[in-house]
Amino acid sequence: MKLQQCQPGQQQLVPEWAPLERVLLTWPRTAGDWGNNYSAVEACFVDLASALLKITKITIAAETDSVAEKLQQQFPAVELIVAANNDIWVRDYGPLTVLRDNQPTLINATFNGWGGKYPAERDNKMTEALLAAGVFGDRPIQHSGIILEGGAIEVDGNGTLMSRTCCLPTRDSGKSLATLSAELAELFGLRQIVWLEHGELEGDDTDAHIDTLARFLPGNRIVYQGCSDSSDSHYAELQLMAEELAAMRDVDGKPYTLTALPWPAATTNSDGDRLPLGYANFLICNEHLLLPTYGVPEDDAAIACLTKAAPDFTIVAINCRALVEQYGSLHCATMQIPL
Repeated sequence: MKLQQCQPGQQQLVPEWAPLERVLLTWPRTAGDWGNNYSAVEACFVDLASALLKITKITIAAETDSVAEKLQQQFPAVELIVAANNDIWVRDYGPLTVLRDNQPTLINATFNGWGGKYPAERDNKMTEALLAAGVFGDRPIQHSGIILEGGAIEVDGNGTLMSRTCCLPTRDSGKSLATLSAELAELFGLRQIVWLEHGELEGDDTDAHIDTLARFLPGNRIVYQGCSDSSDSHYAELQLMAEELAAMRDVDGKPYTLTALPWPAATTNSDGDRLPLGYANFLICNEHLLLPTYGVPEDDAAIACLTKAAPDFTIVAINCRALVEQYGSLHCATMQIPL
């Protein structure tokens, strides 16, 4: 674990449990990477959109007019825009929200396809397309050249950001960790950044996004992906991550209350590749916690675990087995816009 003490800027990144105005989704493309799995992933999106509509407003970006018209018939209350995209993972290219003088301001960072792994030109323009469509009303927007993905950062709402050394620092090799930390502190009002050096899920091609591994909850709590199977290839790394989390302190020097999430049994795709199943990739939305499940026996234990760890939230389980075929899950496919 590497700790960077920071000089905070004048604006502060809003934690996920703040009241939300809406959630953004990018509808999967029929000609995208889903192949024969498209029907299953679209059904997952229908379940996700239906659950969200009971909790908040949603805006869906659809690739074509025909898809938007179909969705409008299915979801009359949904705001729809037509915008080209590369993929569904709006968590990583959608706008982040900071408070500046107690007013919400959008941050439009640069998205480069997780370090150039995949095409990203369309996704990098999504926030501007949403802005042009009037989705954000008169909210101010701050364009930043920093290369950033929303799934790579977690904040506790009290000046601490948590991320991974093997992720964001690799996106712009010309920057030192200290320089990147200073830029993040200025942008998000941080007093310290905890760079974890351990933890990963096989199959995750984001270089170990923190939102697949460890998440802040209100009340100085962290829930993280545990691994109870000592014979599993993840065991050593996740144990070391747990030790790093136990050593973490908030800006007031206090330890966090930690809860390990159940470990789902190994699951592979049709080619025999391990898929990155995990329960940390949840979305907090207006006193609800939308939890990805996978149709495996450990799902019930994960629901029970988070019901206890997050007593202020109503747990809503969404089967996301189809999403992990492309190595992401529920949080990756959503971006919240606070009030």
